[in-house]
Amino acid sequence: MTPKELRNSIFLWAFTGKSTQKFVKNSIDLSIDKAKKNSYLEKNKDKKNMFLNSEREESFDIPETWRWIKLGYLISYISTGKNFKYESEPNDFYCLGQKNNQEYGIEPDGMKYISKNEWDSLDNDSFLQKNDVLLNTLGTGTMGRSGIWKEEFKKATHDSCLMVIRTLPELDPEYLFFFLRFQRKNLESLATGSTNQKSINKKDLLNFYIPVTAIDEQKAVVQNIKKLLNLSEQYEASWNKLEKLNDAFPAKLERSLLKFAIEGKLVPQISNEGTGEEALRKLKESNLDKNYSVSKDEEQEEPFSIPESWIWCKLENVVAKKIKRGKSPKYVEHSNTLVFAQKCNTKRGVIDLSLSKCLDESIIKKYPDEEFMRDGDIVLNSTGGGTLGRVGKYSSLDNQRGLPVVPDSHVTIIRPAKLMDPQFVYFVLKYYQPYLESLGEGSTNQTELAPKVVANLLFPLPPFYEQKRIVAKIEELLPLCRKLIKQN
Repeated sequence: MTPKELRNSIFLWAFTGKSTQKFVKNSIDLSIDKAKKNSYLEKNKDKKNMFLNSEREESFDIPETWRWIKLGYLISYISTGKNFKYESEPNDFYCLGQKNNQEYGIEPDGMKYISKNEWDSLDNDSFLQKNDVLLNTLGTGTMGRSGIWKEEFKKATHDSCLMVIRTLPELDPEYLFFFLRFQRKNLESLATGSTNQKSINKKDLLNFYIPVTAIDEQKAVVQNIKKLLNLSEQYEASWNKLEKLNDAFPAKLERSLLKFAIEGKLVPQISNEGTGEEALRKLKESNLDKNYSVSKDEEQEEPFSIPESWIWCKLENVVAKKIKRGKSPKYVEHSNTLVFAQKCNTKRGVIDLSLSKCLDESIIKKYPDEEFMRDGDIVLNSTGGGTLGRVGKYSSLDNQRGLPVVPDSHVTIIRPAKLMDPQFVYFVLKYYQPYLESLGEGSTNQTELAPKVVANLLFPLPPFYEQKRIVAKIEELLPLCRKLIKQN
């Protein structure tokens, strides 16, 4: 049961009389007759536009001693405010609006100000009084939200989007407040007008039926609701905590899978596949122009344990070209060369070249062949908070137009060597992503991830064929993790 469902169950339990079953049930007909004589509807009985002849629809049963009564017969005042012209400078003439009537209660801070002339022109009823029931009447998302005005708030009036309802002694204002809160969906259904300008009008509220019992029983209902709502708030806090855990679980499961993989725990080691040291030596032999070290620098601490047959090296040891960013481009409206920007490496985990711009091809000679992006290149967002450290993998399938693509100066390109499985390199870096995000340097809005820092990243290197088996196992299990994410 969700917190909202629990609250509605509490309200239904209370307004069907089940919370006060032991109460002495006296007839309330006399008090209702008394209320009607002093009610807003009775005083306006000659105004036919105040009345609706539609039959009452009972959405639930109430005790025999309770009655369904139109709200207009139990209130002395109902009105929206005026369309005020607000003052830009603060003063002492406050006006409450819909934004101040929040789900958690009235938020008096942030009230607007009206002029002294408009303030002085208002009659006494236009000023909010203790226990006035408030109802947002306009706009999707806020319409139907109820509140109650407390004595400790500042003296204020209200605007034209906020309905104020003042009850007679026979109707407890908090009882009405909780019932309107319970009936929010039904209140919203009363709204008329265009989609963005729907509003609840006064006539519908006056003819809105509420279940009524004696005033002392109403007060008991209110106290019972308050007690259980306090417990429901504790339930909601626990529920929200559980929901966060549920939301985080699939992502954590995916990260755990990658962690298992790059620690050498996902597949068994097979001796005849060789060692990581042999794999690194072959990488060195195939890239004689590169300066390889067969082991990590001594001062670097191993981030986790790896199998004996693996070896630690640097990321720069397993790539086909120097790890660096692209150039600062010059853009044009249209061309046949695209520029890959950070936003193309999207937060949702896919490459989107529709977000790329076009390169001015008058400077294309500045780009050697190796700087054009290739299938399997790993892209790393390298500047700016919120995007820095994000890892993606470029595929020719992302480039439906088949145009040449170059990275801009905010994107670092990592091109795995031919003797490496590019998907394995990608999975290692994807696991490292939270760590990469923490390596940015500079001011808040100018943080950068230097290519040298990326190149010196410690890399766990298994034999080539073990990389293949690890990738196959991840690709078998990863869809299950992502299926959980979709379900959540």
